[in-house]
Amino acid sequence: MHWEHDIQVFLALFAVMAPLGAIPLFLALTPDDPAVRRKTALKAGLITFAMLITAFFIGDLILAAFEIEMNAFRIAGGLIIASISWKMVFGNAATAAGVDNHNPALIPLSMPWLAGPGALAVVIALGESDPTEFILEDIAIILIVSLLSTIILLFAHPIGSFLRKEGIDVITRIFGLLLLAIAIGSILVSLSSSFPGLTR
Repeated sequence: MHWEHDIQVFLALFAVMAPLGAIPLFLALTPDDPAVRRKTALKAGLITFAMLITAFFIGDLILAAFEIEMNAFRIAGGLIIASISWKMVFGNAATAAGVDNHNPALIPLSMPWLAGPGALAVVIALGESDPTEFILEDIAIILIVSLLSTIILLFAHPIGSFLRKEGIDVITRIFGLLLLAIAIGSILVSLSSSFPGLTR
């Protein structure tokens, strides 16, 4: 085991996936039915793991096939997240995805939230750069973070019952603002990397 590497990867992936920040969106997009919310949480966790593990193994090949640079991918993802977070700030999380939400486990919970551009960029970089002996550990970390995210969503219902509508509205706006700042920061970093002259 390479504990230092594993801890760094775990913290980086958990931070960019931000499963705690998904709680207000999850509650807004799902009916007040524990069974439905449980099914949605499990489905979101499974989809998230599938997307991350796919990106880990062939993400770089997919981007290369379409001649997409990583910075362009991050900027596009940042714009999508910024759009969602903007609506959350104004208390409109239920329509933040801009869809009819028939499948919130896929959009927006898995993509672009849990398995968003930040998380995909992290696992693609791991797949490209980590030596062979790290592969099993990287897969285990992706699995653990996906499971933790699922557990957090499974407990979103009791958390929502405790906070009530007013508390959820406040948290939605706070996390929306934080997410908007993260999205803008990601876009700025990618622009600076693509155009070094902008930072001079």
